[in-house]
Amino acid sequence: MTYSTDYRKQVLRSIDNGMTVREAAAFYELSTSTIHSWRQTLEPKTGRNKAPTKISDNALLNDVKEHPDAYHYERARRLNCSTTGI
Repeated sequence: MTYSTDYRKQVLRSIDNGMTVREAAAFYELSTSTIHSWRQTLEPKTGRNKAPTKISDNALLNDVKEHPDAYHYERARRLNCSTTGI
């Protein structure tokens, strides 16, 4: 889930006003690691820093068009990848 910058600021403001990170995490139902990462970088990530996938988007889209009711394992076999790669 992506939280707005305003919401993130509100959580951090609560900590600045005397709440501990654990108290804020419990109150806002967040993990403490989430709050710590917001202290490092307030803005939400807009992209992903990940290597390109094994399957091209066009190949996957074409397979879905040709076989709309296929199971993951069938699609994986046709595209020569694992089922988790789908």
